[in-house]
Amino acid sequence: MKPEVKKWLIVGTLGVISVALALGYLQYKKLMNYTIKLKGFSLKTLTFKLINFDLFINFTNNSDLKFVISDQEYKVYLNNQFVTKLANKNDVVIGAKSTSIIPINIQFDPSSVLQLLGQNALTILASPNKITLKVDIKLKVALYGIKFSIPYVYESTLKELITPKPTK
Repeated sequence: MKPEVKKWLIVGTLGVISVALALGYLQYKKLMNYTIKLKGFSLKTLTFKLINFDLFINFTNNSDLKFVISDQEYKVYLNNQFVTKLANKNDVVIGAKSTSIIPINIQFDPSSVLQLLGQNALTILASPNKITLKVDIKLKVALYGIKFSIPYVYESTLKELITPKPTK
């Protein structure tokens, strides 16, 4: 092969790789421009020893990429005190340019949470704006065989969570 042809093949190959990397980076930026919002919850059990409910989160994917959340990890804090760690190993498919629902089952012993906070239920219900909730979220995503993590921190007060939202 002539050196001139070889040079143009190398330049062309580098150009194609550069364009592919630039397009991949733009999709990554769109993917990381996600939004997560609380959709709602469904109460299953409410007793003095067990609270069990399903939480539903809207995940809005702004990219052109469909991917799978293969692992979810949630660390829950109330008033900056660690309460529990939740995990979901079920795959959740997130569609391209769409909002998908991520279900999470939550179970805990309310008496241990009250003991941790050093307060009783009546005090908490009387002043829900003083109870802060922080959830440190790590979603493990699989995209074209490549796995990476999406971190997110959700913060709210108990009052914001229990106040009904106006419907549109």
